[in-house]
Amino acid sequence: MALCYLFSKDKLKYLLVMKRVYNICIIVLCCFVLAACDNYDYKEGISSIKVVSAETDIPAVGGTKSIAVESANAFSVYAKDNWLNVSSNKDSIKLIARQNNTRYSRHTTVVIKSGKDSTTVNVSQNGTTFSINESGYVYINNTGTTRSYKMKCNVPMIFNSDEKWISYRYDNDSLYVTISSNTTGKLRYGYLKYSYSNFKDSIKIVQFDTKNLIGNWNLKCSKSTSNDRNSVIDTTYHVNVRTNSTSDSLYIAMYNGEFILHAKFDEGKIILNAGDYLGRYDSSYAYLSLVNWKWGQYSWYSSYTYTADFNENTKYNYYKFEDDGSVSGLTIDGLDICLFSDQSLSNCTTEGFIYMLNPVMYRDK
Repeated sequence: MALCYLFSKDKLKYLLVMKRVYNICIIVLCCFVLAACDNYDYKEGISSIKVVSAETDIPAVGGTKSIAVESANAFSVYAKDNWLNVSSNKDSIKLIARQNNTRYSRHTTVVIKSGKDSTTVNVSQNGTTFSINESGYVYINNTGTTRSYKMKCNVPMIFNSDEKWISYRYDNDSLYVTISSNTTGKLRYGYLKYSYSNFKDSIKIVQFDTKNLIGNWNLKCSKSTSNDRNSVIDTTYHVNVRTNSTSDSLYIAMYNGEFILHAKFDEGKIILNAGDYLGRYDSSYAYLSLVNWKWGQYSWYSSYTYTADFNENTKYNYYKFEDDGSVSGLTIDGLDICLFSDQSLSNCTTEGFIYMLNPVMYRDK
């Protein structure tokens, strides 16, 4: 009996504890249910303005886009930036943008209001893009030809040339330039002009053959016979230009024909090579070296070149020689008629030199 009593007492305690746990669980469950009910009963405020559709990307050239809306009441609309003009008519909003003449895209926000309700729409316009794979200078021989150049622009282009021998066509992102044959017997040049908005540029077209360069020219330079910078004087030489039978080389005679510069003619450019044999001077051998005057360096390596592009002004046609990047890390700024005791070309056989810095070959038009 004692054992049964003890067992019943322990069991009673156990039941009391479990009842408390059960009550706590019921209370917690009720809290969750109440919270869920609260969430279910809550409703967000619903705007009276609904955007049905929106055209939000405007090309660089400008144009008209629209936004369709549904609103239970009358609404007003405005843009936060004045480059976008907006107006409304019933359930439609009209967006008007002029041409964006900058290369930067631009963005604004359209605000639609009806009473206390409002909604916004973001609108963007592309910037102007332009590219052409041409440096701005084109040489054409007297035969004439048609050249094509990749040109891209996302706004309308305007082309113009004052020369009848220059014609053009712009189609599918390509510019086609046609040059008629030159029968004038003279060198000629003209411009193909192009523009969009406030941007203007041109391609200079020069047409001639080597035979149009034959004759007398002047070669202006700063002359020195030493490394002393104070000894430099401005000098002008008279030179005579001839051409070879294939018209791809020029012979430039200096010092009354005593020295001959052998130049390559390529796409209207005159190119001189270091190491060119110029002739004899008494018992010495004359070779062309190219000079960096700043560091007092000169070289006769044949891979080094010095190049002149054709140009003109109101009075002269001229070729100005400039560094063409043939010598890495060094700027060529002059010619050197270098004299050697023999044809081995070394510092040991050097006998003298004549520096001709920043040379320009010119003659009257």
